[in-house]
Amino acid sequence: IGVISGINNKDHVLNARPWINDACFADTTYWSRAPRKITAPAGGKNMSYKVGETWEDGDIIDVKLDCEQWCIQFYRNEKLLTNSVNTPDGKIPIYPNKTYYPIIAFYERNDVYSVMIE
Repeated sequence: IGVISGINNKDHVLNARPWINDACFADTTYWSRAPRKITAPAGGKNMSYKVGETWEDGDIIDVKLDCEQWCIQFYRNEKLLTNSVNTPDGKIPIYPNKTYYPIIAFYERNDVYSVMIE
């Protein structure tokens, strides 16, 4: 779960259902359930933040996108992931002055989501 700034090149989508880390997505910042890490672009390459946590059925995952400070924060059941991303406030920088879109990859057939805007 995370955000992207767009599609790099629609002619280069690798398959009909690209995965969240597919190269066709631009500036992808996401928390991956299986490897338990947050991946974010930084200086032309991807930076990985080891979270050490995953989510389970019934957990609520919040993504706070701040387009004034140009950062993103991830929460699990209202608990901010801070120490796990090695930043005191849990803020992960994103590229400034871009439009971002939510991105979600489902793992199980019965996974559900809802979008809440504050």
